[in-house]
Amino acid sequence: MASRLFKVLVANAVILVAEYLVIRDIQGRTAYAARQGLSPSYSYSILTQFFTLVRGSTTLQSPPTFDWVQGLVAVLVLVNLWYAYGALRRGRTSSIQQRPLS
Repeated sequence: MASRLFKVLVANAVILVAEYLVIRDIQGRTAYAARQGLSPSYSYSILTQFFTLVRGSTTLQSPPTFDWVQGLVAVLVLVNLWYAYGALRRGRTSSIQQRPLS
């Protein structure tokens, strides 16, 4: 039981560190664009993002790219659901096995 809990905590920690690094990357990109005199912005859709830069009347928009923040959140949810399902399934089978015979 403790090893399974340790595994899910390690998995969550790795995914959350990845989330932090992705968010820092996005912050770095917007800060760099702002230092160059551009007005940066992000537009989000389901698992995609668009990075837009504006200077005066000129607008540059990136092609749609995979949104790593939403993707990693989905992975985090799936990992936790998988571990919860396994824990509930093991709990159900152990309670069935422990039932006294009459």
